[in-house]
Amino acid sequence: MIAIFLCDLVGNAQDIEKIGEQIPFKISGTIGATGTFFNSDGRPANREPFSWVVQGSPTISIYGVDIPFSFTLSEQNRDFRQPFNQFGLSPTYKWATVHLGYRNLKWSEFALSGHNFLGGGFELNPKNFRIGAIYGRFLKPVEPNSAATGTTYDTPAFKRVGSAIKLGYGTEKNNIDVVIFQAKDDENSIDMTNAPPTLTPQENVVTSLKTHHLFFEKLSFDAEYARSIYTPNLLLADADDLNDPIVNVFSFLITEKKGTRVGDAILATLEFKEKTYEIKLKYNRIDPDFKSVGAYFFLSDLEKITIEPRVKLWKNKLVIGGSFGIQKDNLNATKNAQTKRNIYSANINFIPIQQYNLNANYTNYGVTQKPGTQPINNQMEIAQVNQQLTVTQNVNLLSKDNSIMHMILLLWNFQNLSDDNSTTAQLSEFQSHILSPRYTFSYNPWRFTVGAGYNYSIFNFTVGETKNYGPSATLSKAFQKPNINLSSAFNYYQIENDGVKNSDAFTVSLQAKYKLAKKHQFSLRGFLNSGNTSGSNPLNYSETKIDFGYVYTF
Repeated sequence: MIAIFLCDLVGNAQDIEKIGEQIPFKISGTIGATGTFFNSDGRPANREPFSWVVQGSPTISIYGVDIPFSFTLSEQNRDFRQPFNQFGLSPTYKWATVHLGYRNLKWSEFALSGHNFLGGGFELNPKNFRIGAIYGRFLKPVEPNSAATGTTYDTPAFKRVGSAIKLGYGTEKNNIDVVIFQAKDDENSIDMTNAPPTLTPQENVVTSLKTHHLFFEKLSFDAEYARSIYTPNLLLADADDLNDPIVNVFSFLITEKKGTRVGDAILATLEFKEKTYEIKLKYNRIDPDFKSVGAYFFLSDLEKITIEPRVKLWKNKLVIGGSFGIQKDNLNATKNAQTKRNIYSANINFIPIQQYNLNANYTNYGVTQKPGTQPINNQMEIAQVNQQLTVTQNVNLLSKDNSIMHMILLLWNFQNLSDDNSTTAQLSEFQSHILSPRYTFSYNPWRFTVGAGYNYSIFNFTVGETKNYGPSATLSKAFQKPNINLSSAFNYYQIENDGVKNSDAFTVSLQAKYKLAKKHQFSLRGFLNSGNTSGSNPLNYSETKIDFGYVYTF
């Protein structure tokens, strides 16, 4: 038996001034157990005949600071050598906040942008000033996997230590901030004997300038400019090839090496708002050489311009919006080809009366290429347009006393991919239609709901056509005394390839929940999945699963 214990303390900013009003100590949460029986006929089982799991999520509260824990016990063979432990809190007193333990802060889109770290720091906000600093470990050392141990799930990493400072001034309407982030890997923190060649110690400094301004209560401007100095391999020799003023200014934070690169990033938004309409203009550019280890992920080597208008008509009953954008890569002209994307979209939300709602959304994505460092091979050139239209209609009818409700939902989705390259079109072009109507009836005095629907899909490829269709139904009933909830669901679908039936299947589920004295909840769920497949390898199968569980709330 393997036990996995997780402890995750995430304390939101706690106002120390009000600490006397808080309860000194309190514990709450849930603990429960689930057992599962499983049987499969006609095909190999993908799980054990019987399994169980015990889970708990207690929360300790100390003077208003919540410390949530969680644990899981099961019979499954799970090998986690390092449990996930996190502790952190951010107490606040007037305009001062202290960060301790595991924290994640977003001071910038490109510098310190929500990356988790273990350490400490502070933020001071006296009047219109903003001052902050943090220091901590951004990555813990993880030894490279050893073939002898057979562990293949750990991603090797050096210990990474980083720091950041923030200086800002301004009001909510007009302000400016400067953020400087620095991080460096410790090349001696792990044994490199079994390390892959791609694992190298890195170093990074990112400076960011961000600002926000509001003019005439209608026009707003937001912008951030960042510059990154990134060294992908600290083991290489020192260099002095860049002759960059930013590198020279921050030479006390980072040492230039062979391969050190400098990149810029810009994100700007200009927005004008009126009561009945608004328009937004966005510009985003990230150089190919821009790299920030203070953010988990963002795309680089792109430039994008987007305009987004929106108008409200007929007392906001009709809202029409859209966007038009152009995006391209290969900004430094170093790739074999440059890819351009034209992005169009439109959205309509129409609510003429309370009982009816219509939403329509259309998107059009066009991708083309032009030569970069080499001529484009016409047989591999990308020239595609992907269009999608989704229309959803809702009708809700209530009786005068609100005891009866009828809901009718109709969903239609159309997608089409066209390829102007005759060589690749036969493999990429397709068209699909999805139609899904549904009706639900509810009788509130009985706490009773029944629903029925139908799903119909057609997928057309150059090699043939596939259809998928079938009905579905749901039923639920709740009782107040005793506190019991019953529900069931049925789904059936059939698949045809070029008009010939290929397979069909149905699923049935039944569920019952019983709540006793607000703290005890029992559940029982049965699930049946049965189907058959024709063709060269015919298969008839059925699977049965029964879950029973108990949850205690304290």
